[in-house]
Amino acid sequence: MAKVRLAPQGEEGDGRLPLTSATLSAQIPPKSMKNFKRGVWRGFHYPLSSQAEILRYLEHVAARHDLKRDICFNIRVTGAQFDEANGRWNIRTDAGDAVTARFLITAVGTLSDTNLPPFAGLERFRGKWYHTSRFPRGGVDFTAKRVAVVGTGASAVQAIPEIAQQAKQLTVFQRTPNYCLPARTARSTRSE
Repeated sequence: MAKVRLAPQGEEGDGRLPLTSATLSAQIPPKSMKNFKRGVWRGFHYPLSSQAEILRYLEHVAARHDLKRDICFNIRVTGAQFDEANGRWNIRTDAGDAVTARFLITAVGTLSDTNLPPFAGLERFRGKWYHTSRFPRGGVDFTAKRVAVVGTGASAVQAIPEIAQQAKQLTVFQRTPNYCLPARTARSTRSE
């Protein structure tokens, strides 16, 4: 019996943002960073990494530590109730499983659900449309396309510059301007 069981929501790979990158802002002392790169993965470009690189890193760590044996893909937790008498959680899944656990960490975050605005007439739209949280695994070629982006949230401010490099025309619809600073980070060199 596993001591830890992970049940990511939806299918493996959902929630990907292939156009984006992430700045990993944890403060790691230089000596620890050297050990991290040597011990975990030398090819990881800390602190600025693309989504694809972060995914490769996570796959590497999962394989190195045999983590996938304790991850249940393609299931959804449908309910959880705490049993005060036993001090345990009773957890149910859409696969009909019933599991008990001493600890339950939901870790869903405030933005874990895709927000698909109810645009009138979307079902009649003949073109292709995408949501950054459900981007196609192989990416999208925007070359010579007329593209519109609705919103300028955290995902959009990363996707817009990438789309602009390919698209023939890019229009951005923005309700409320936000304040966004350039990351001003660069890839680390071998000597760094």
